[in-house]
Order: sequence, then structure tokens, then C-alpha cells
Amino acid sequence: MYGITETTVHVTYKQMKQTEIEGHISNVGQPLPTLHTYILGSDHKLRPVGVPGELYVAGNGLARVT
Repeated sequence: MYGITETTVHVTYKQMKQTEIEGHISNVGQPLPTLHTYILGSDHKLRPVGVPGELYVAGNGLARVT
């Protein structure tokens, strides 16, 4: 599981295979069912798959900005 400070606990999950553990391979996985994740660029636009950017999280469990 992966979590960031802005969320209550965890954001994503992934069941790792033994080969990933042995090879020290990891990614953040899929968002939990009550959350959405987006990779955005510095222009705050969605990035294509495989293009680096910032991880943004939306959904239940986040602090509300007022």
C-alpha cells in the first residue's frame, strides 16, 4: 500500500509477485475504491501513460479545502 501526507492513510494498493519482491521492483498500484489518482504535469494537465508527473489524489479521505 502507498499513502501520502494529504490522505488519511493509504491511497493505492497492489498485490506484489515474488519476482517483484526479489527484483526490488515496485509501483504504487491502483487507487483504493473510494479514491481516484491522476498524473498531472506542471501545467496541471493529464500526462499520458508512462510520462512522468505529479501524483494527484481525489475522493473520500482527503482534507477539504475551503
